[in-house]
Amino acid sequence: MGTKLIIGVVLIFLAGIAIAVCYLATRNPRQPKWASD
Repeated sequence: MGTKLIIGVVLIFLAGIAIAVCYLATRNPRQPKWASD
């Protein structure tokens, strides 16, 4: 496996997590503790 492929997979994985967290945060009327700061 190439290094670029591994980096690409990691970046897509992290981006997916970030999008999921933001999506859940916007759907949740109550702000979670990590978003209050």
